[in-house]
Amino acid sequence: GQVDSSANSSIVSRAKDGQKGKVIGFLVSYDVDTKGEFIELHQGRWLLTSSANSDADCILINDESISSLHSIVLVNEDGRLLVLDMLSEAGTWYTDTQSGEERQVFGELVEVSHGDRFRFGKREFTFCLIPTY
Repeated sequence: GQVDSSANSSIVSRAKDGQKGKVIGFLVSYDVDTKGEFIELHQGRWLLTSSANSDADCILINDESISSLHSIVLVNEDGRLLVLDMLSEAGTWYTDTQSGEERQVFGELVEVSHGDRFRFGKREFTFCLIPTY
């Protein structure tokens, strides 16, 4: 598959067949590299994982707090982005933009909006979405 990131990045995306859908935004982090690192978010169903899986489109995160089946990031054809935790050991959390409170993603699909912050295990990310017209 293709890799969308520099060789030094701790996050990469890999499509199982090398084909990726339309770019809808970016997943950005500043917690490991203070200058920032990012991957493109594409339409489709992506497994957020610590190890490559040849049967799935993957977002690979090199961190011991990320499970091999950590979360699913689903980008519908209409541009809606949803996150589901896969009963990961360290959990998936999001910061409610209204209250500023961090909440665990547990047993539900959480719809993501531009600027939403998520924590997968110990890694923190911001979703930067491209407006669709």
